[in-house]
Amino acid sequence: MKKLLFIIIVCASFAQTAQAQYKAYQDKNGKWGYKDSQGKVIVKPIYEAAEDYIDHDNHYGKVKLNGKWGFVGGYYQKYKIVVPLVYEEEKDFSGGRSGWWIRS
Repeated sequence: MKKLLFIIIVCASFAQTAQAQYKAYQDKNGKWGYKDSQGKVIVKPIYEAAEDYIDHDNHYGKVKLNGKWGFVGGYYQKYKIVVPLVYEEEKDFSGGRSGWWIRS
């Protein structure tokens, strides 16, 4: 029983660490970027808005530039844009899916 409890606690701590890996931050000029859990800048602050990374399995950060939303990828995507910044609204990920609205 103690062994099972230990395994559950270790797994829970790994899950918590993965979820807190990349955080949005705002610089002194009001621009947004991302830092890792050590405080190192991983995405330069160039965005109008940014939200903490979501869909932690794939590591996507929601960003806004020139009034349009998209997603920046994580380590494996080299922190580049993976969903173009062309959307006016976005519904957060749920179950690995996201909804988008494009208005013309």
